[in-house]
Amino acid sequence: MIERFQGDDGKRRLRDAFLNQKLVNGEQLIAEQLIEVAILTELPTDTVLISQEGEDTDLYFIISGRMRIEANGRPVAIRNYGTHVGEMALIDCKARRSASVIAEETTLVAQITEPDFTRIADEFPVLWRRISIELCDRLRNRNDMIRRPNELPNVFICSSSESLHIAEQIQLGLDHHESIVSKWTDQVFGLTKQTMEDLEREVMSADFAIAVVTGEDVVTARKKRKVAPRDNVVFELGLFMGQLGRERTVMVTPRGIDLKLPSDLQGLNPLSFTMPSNPVDKGQWAAAIGPVCTQLKALFDDRGPR
Repeated sequence: MIERFQGDDGKRRLRDAFLNQKLVNGEQLIAEQLIEVAILTELPTDTVLISQEGEDTDLYFIISGRMRIEANGRPVAIRNYGTHVGEMALIDCKARRSASVIAEETTLVAQITEPDFTRIADEFPVLWRRISIELCDRLRNRNDMIRRPNELPNVFICSSSESLHIAEQIQLGLDHHESIVSKWTDQVFGLTKQTMEDLEREVMSADFAIAVVTGEDVVTARKKRKVAPRDNVVFELGLFMGQLGRERTVMVTPRGIDLKLPSDLQGLNPLSFTMPSNPVDKGQWAAAIGPVCTQLKALFDDRGPR
């Protein structure tokens, strides 16, 4: 690829590539000065150009190809030809690199050292203005990727069909609290969408998750029979715990039941309640679930939306 930009025809192509750069914006004199000091480098796919926390300060114009931006090992953006990477460390020489830049495909970059760019930009101050505008645009794009906190805590209750009445009692007990509480039957799962897609949406929007864990199934482990919750409840509990953390994921379970749980869930301290002697008595249910709801309200008030 680098051969395309060598020789007389290559110089013309390189000049055109620089003229099409956002920072240059078609200005011939700026392009010529940058070309004089540019060092062309061809990067094979997956080559690391810039490493996060690095101390280098060079600026790179992407002549062809595209680069992947990774922060803390996670992809956050793609930079295509016609733009640049590395501007933050160039502007603030005391700062370390804020992200890694990796070739998404075979890519050609033009390296400009910080002293060379500073000298050219001091001669053409419009470069500083353009690089500031581009930085602001990138900051706004990054902000769009950050989840906005909910105004009120968003609480999701998952349960089996058999323990739905317990989930309903918890929802009723939280009715006057300043939070938005929904359970899995509240039109969460649409008719035209896959259940997993809807569940992922709930996981992303939730601030807290409550899993009603009871013993609907019987399993045999090491020749001992134990009651166990439904697989879907265990799955949803693990999914929410992975996204929200243990401090925002609550397991509610009846007292006196020796449940068989996966080892990953053993560290959770459940909120427990005593089952009413009369399962159809609403007053007994309110009294049984009341302390659980009081503890949940305190948790929501303490942690707030994430």
